Amino acid sequence: MTNITQAANRFVALQDEQLVSVGIYTLAEDVEYAVRIYDVLGDEETLLAQKSGTIQRAGFHLIDVDSVVEMQDSGLWEIRLRQRPILRVNLWFRR
Repeated sequence: MTNITQAANRFVALQDEQLVSVGIYTLAEDVEYAVRIYDVLGDEETLLAQKSGTIQRAGFHLIDVDSVVEMQDSGLWEIRLRQRPILRVNLWFRR
């Protein structure tokens, strides 16, 4: 497996929704992470929320964002994740 430290998931909202957390896997202990959520309009991206910290145990984790992200129907959104030291490239989000 190649060591990957960044991943992104771009998607279209199918209805008006609220994003409250992002799910990630960590494969090691003491992993630093940064999650950023963007609204994408053409070539422009607007940062709507971000959260960073350190996860002490390997496994699946839900990262709650500090403020609810309002996603409009048919809007284009992107969730970016940076982890150190390594990343399993699977992103989930909870509405």
